[in-house]
Amino acid sequence: MKSRTALLAAGVSLSLLLTLAVSTLNTPTASGLALEFRKTGGIAGVVDTLIISQNGSVVFTSGHSGSFSAALRASDFQELKTTISTNIGPISNAKYPAKQGAADYFGYALVSHLEGKNVSVAWVDEWATDGPFPEQLKQIHKGLDKTLQLLSAESQYRNRVVAHADLKCDGGGV
Repeated sequence: MKSRTALLAAGVSLSLLLTLAVSTLNTPTASGLALEFRKTGGIAGVVDTLIISQNGSVVFTSGHSGSFSAALRASDFQELKTTISTNIGPISNAKYPAKQGAADYFGYALVSHLEGKNVSVAWVDEWATDGPFPEQLKQIHKGLDKTLQLLSAESQYRNRVVAHADLKCDGGGV
């Protein structure tokens, strides 16, 4: 019985170590981190995290939709960096909480390490915000959504192409 318990404990420990190792390999280091964007909440309890490193490599994790690693095109990454850097100043390190009684909204948090500055901003869906919702935040949110949509579409396309290739299709028609 003791050996069975020891074996189980060793298996759990090994599993945790492997999970940590894979997580460490797939996540950009803090020094190479450009930004981290989190979306949480809603009726379904969404927890999505987008991490982009300084070189444009991306790790997206989600409990509800597919997780993936990718590389952001230089032009798309530059567009996102420009959107954030031109809009973050007036709202840096601010929080835009939900109004009393609001429910089923999403919460967002952005931590940016662009241009040598560490800034963050936290907010909820515009309709649920207690007070005015800054135009700068709308632009940043729109830029992040656009980036996520691009990455998600490319990831789904890449997965379908791989699945199609696995069927040994030559693309020559029927």
